[in-house]
Amino acid sequence: MTKITNVDKKMVMNRAHKFFREGMGEWAECLRNAWADVKAIKVAKAKVNEPVMTYVDWLAIGREVAHSVRAIFKVVLHDAKTKNGTRVTPFFGYTDTVAYGWNE
Repeated sequence: MTKITNVDKKMVMNRAHKFFREGMGEWAECLRNAWADVKAIKVAKAKVNEPVMTYVDWLAIGREVAHSVRAIFKVVLHDAKTKNGTRVTPFFGYTDTVAYGWNE
């Protein structure tokens, strides 16, 4: 398990304030989303030694995620357009992708 430091707590509070100012919900919801965001960032920095992007980002540069690949990590984001108000965004590493058109 990764250790949460004072720097991480400051990052959480800064993100929570940003989410709250943008009108993403009540303070408790913004704080919960900020904690999830910072935990995902720490996991990504600790365990991944390759570029990590979302599916859409990989498509934009000409690569697609291979079949049967699991996400390295997922981030729960606030999205008012969905029914429950949240959206899960998976992130994939470079080794999990193939050149566009070669996905079999």
